[in-house]
Parts: sequence; C-alpha cells; structure tokens
Amino acid sequence: MSYYTDAEHAVAIILTRKWEKHRPKTAGELFQYALFQMRMKDFEEAERYFREALKRGNKDAWFFLGILAERFREEQKKEGDYLSADECWKHAWDYTSNEIAKYSFEKISDIDDRIRNELSWKLYQTGYMLRYGKETAQNCALAYEYFSKITEILAQYDVEDFRVSTVYTIHGSRADRPIEACLLPLGEAWYELAVYYLDGTEPCEKDSKKARELLLRAYNCHCEKGLLTDYRVFGKVYDHYEYKDEIRELSAFRIGRYGRVAEVHPSSASWTRLYQIYRDGFPGDDPLRGEEFFEKSDTWKRMILQKYPNSVSK
Repeated sequence: MSYYTDAEHAVAIILTRKWEKHRPKTAGELFQYALFQMRMKDFEEAERYFREALKRGNKDAWFFLGILAERFREEQKKEGDYLSADECWKHAWDYTSNEIAKYSFEKISDIDDRIRNELSWKLYQTGYMLRYGKETAQNCALAYEYFSKITEILAQYDVEDFRVSTVYTIHGSRADRPIEACLLPLGEAWYELAVYYLDGTEPCEKDSKKARELLLRAYNCHCEKGLLTDYRVFGKVYDHYEYKDEIRELSAFRIGRYGRVAEVHPSSASWTRLYQIYRDGFPGDDPLRGEEFFEKSDTWKRMILQKYPNSVSK
C-alpha cells in the first residue's frame, strides 16, 4: 500500500549527510535545515532555526513558526517561551498573500520546475491559512481551489516517485531515486482535500468513500497524517482494519523518531512527547504488550518528574 517509512528513512539519511557536510549558514539554508528538524520531530530545534532564518530575512519561516507556536500552545508551554501564534500567522498572511499574487495561474504548464515547486508551497501555505482562518477571513472555497491547484501543478509526480528506498553498499548508503517529490506538499494537499469530504465542508459534500480514497493517496504521497487519520476514523476495530501492517509500521517508526529526539536533545518537551506516545499505546496490541507500553510510559513520566519537577506533565 505505501512505502512511506522506507522513503522517510532514505530522506533522513540523505539530508543528515547533507547537513553534516555543510552546516546551514544562509537564510535559505537555515530555513531548509529547520524544515529538516521539523520532519525529524525535533520541534524545538526547528523553532530555533526558523527564528534564525527569519532574522536573516526568510519570511517563509513565519508560517512554520505559526504551526509550531500552536503546537507548543497545545502542549501548554510556559507563556513567553515561544512566539505568539497569532503574531506569527499575521506576519505569515501578510507576506504569503502578497507573494501568491505575483504568480499567474494561466500558464502553469510553461513554468520551470523550480518555480513550480516554489509555487506549490506558496499555495499550500496560503490555502492552509484560508482554510483555517489564520489571521485572515476563513474562505474554505478558495482554499479548496488552492489545494486542488497544487495537485494540478505537481501532476508530474505519481505514487512511484514516492517509493524511495535506501541502498546499502560498502561505499555507504544512498537513496535509489531522487527524493525531491517527498519534499513537496503534494501529500499534504491530498490530505487537506480529504478532510473536506470527511467533514462535508463546502464546496464538498460529506463522502466517506471519497475521503478515504484521498487519505490513502495522501499517505502514498508521503503524508503520514493520511494513514493516521484513516486509522483513527475508519480503523476503530483493529482486527477489521485493512492496513494492519502499515499502521503498525508507521507507529513503530514514529516511536523511533520521538525516541531519537529524546536522546539527542533531551528536554522536558522531548521526554513528554515520548511518554505520551507510549501512553497512547500501539495498534492491535494484546494485553501483555499493552501493559509493557503502560510501564514504559510510567517510567518516562517518573523520569520527567524527577529531572523536570516543574514540568507540565504532572
């Protein structure tokens, strides 16, 4: 069904090596490095480098700082530790809405790949803010057009472009095909379109079959939220879920990522996230395995309270 975890593993290897050889210096490099940290689930590091990119003049960082600020707010971070989400969204909207106006949508087929890829991200950012009313009037219909436009301008990519694997040789490891598609918001666009049908948001009518088709397409196009949402909504009974292997593989992969961050950058935040993911359990676990996960989550909670007594995890 999907090769998400294989592809994401290959992407991580390629980008890790890239940044080990060449530390980010310019505004653009700092921004790309922050995106890398974000996909690795190291949200505090991502926030740090988005801020640095912003200081150097990269205003695209405002959008992702808004995403992170909302995440931190949901996690009940102390007031003043992070930027205000509303402030981030205001700056992001002012910048991105002006940027999107510079593009002409009449001759998409004539533009080069660099502009095409850049435009896809501008459309996603603007569409997201319109869809959820981030410091602008909510306009679901226009957001739908933007998400649909992304699937149109990135139509050159299909599922095969996301089936990237890691090749191991005596000379080192490498991806067996370009990873460019995995770095574009095609999967995110399919996911947002799926949510329209899932919720019955205008201009779409509620259609569970269509929503599910698009959720799985989103996952196949490298958006983990596609499968996670499909399982949450349609996989309530694990034994009857069609994609048991995929959801377990994805869940194990996520635990590994959160575990890595907890080791590389230990903090109350990174430890708490790992505690929460263990607390949530694992799809299809039997009672014994479930008890093991509960014990691990309890161990992490004790560690958090011991080392970070003022943590919000109490």
